[in-house]
Amino acid sequence: MALEVTGNYRYPNPQQEWLARHTEEIIDPDRPIVDAHHHLWEEPGKVYLTDDLFADLRTGHRVIATVAVQAHYGYRTTGPEYLRPLGETEKLEMHRREAWDRV
Repeated sequence: MALEVTGNYRYPNPQQEWLARHTEEIIDPDRPIVDAHHHLWEEPGKVYLTDDLFADLRTGHRVIATVAVQAHYGYRTTGPEYLRPLGETEKLEMHRREAWDRV
């Protein structure tokens, strides 16, 4: 069974003023962390891509890796239905390459 989330709750806009209310203390800045869950997306007025992810990762913790989780983003619009989710992997790879080229 697939969870289909649509509308304004699919990719909520970050509430910067709410996020700014609390800054997490960095207890062990040398401890390597693997962030086990992130999404990238582009929706009208709701964008979270590599620059946003990198900004979130540069908060003082030592994040050495992160795992992209399916967000129903960038699906192919043509071809066999069962191959359309591959578009998300293609988009993620495109963003990875673009980010790597800027480093």
